Amino acid sequence: MNKATSEFLELIHLTPATRVLEISSHADDLSQALAEHLETVEGEFHLQLYPGLHNVPEMANVKFGDVKDFNSPFRAIAREYSAIILRDVLDAHKFPDRIIKATYKSLLNATELIIVQKKGSMSIEKMKEFLDSNEFRAANEIDIFEDYHVVVGKKMHMWGNGL
Repeated sequence: MNKATSEFLELIHLTPATRVLEISSHADDLSQALAEHLETVEGEFHLQLYPGLHNVPEMANVKFGDVKDFNSPFRAIAREYSAIILRDVLDAHKFPDRIIKATYKSLLNATELIIVQKKGSMSIEKMKEFLDSNEFRAANEIDIFEDYHVVVGKKMHMWGNGL
């Protein structure tokens, strides 16, 4: 595993039975690394796939879902996940605000939304603006990948819509 992947995995706070959702237009080795990382605590990895190039081998502990197009929402249960990772979906989706709102509802309190976007596809300021306008706090850019921006926002307990 390379250093960038290892650093990215450190963003996921593992506890027994942690559940993580990745919503992606290009699942790949990072998705597989996330699944393997969660196996160490008997966690669950859910993967919602938007149209795109996906290179993911069969993984026994992953629950897959397909989203038909970039006009459609992903499927998730309210307050189900310890972290949600949006990978190259926000810039392509016709209704990015709806995606952010849906992730907010799907996260447990005091958890993170991690946005991973190809550099040049969307500005860091725009990603932070989406987070802030949807009640995510402490938005920060984390420099991990050479070709991708990573921005993390926190859903706070007892703040805004986090009640």
